[in-house]
Amino acid sequence: MRLGVLIHAETVEPPLWAPLARLLADRGEISIVNAYADWSSPAVAGWLPVLRRHGIQVRHQFRARTTQDPALVAITMDAIELLNAASLDELVLLGQLGSALPLIQRLRERGLVVVVAGPP
Repeated sequence: MRLGVLIHAETVEPPLWAPLARLLADRGEISIVNAYADWSSPAVAGWLPVLRRHGIQVRHQFRARTTQDPALVAITMDAIELLNAASLDELVLLGQLGSALPLIQRLRERGLVVVVAGPP
């Protein structure tokens, strides 16, 4: 089984990655892992060693205003692109993604297994 993982790094702590990666490795091959955040922010500095150690691809999203969540928008766009371009069996969304429910429903309607993990 081919797995993809999209991480909203601004909403989840870095120590959650290692146990999740071990669980996912038992489910199949993790072929895509992207992490989304404003990487210039000190708030996500704890992710940097994790990104390097695990070869996680960085997707930088500038936060122009506090009312926007550009990382979530980028995750949505990439998830749709992966649905159409990658041969994934399962997509794992890690982070606080409550407003992404329409995305999750659309992906599931198209036959992709979607797992959401992270804070409520």
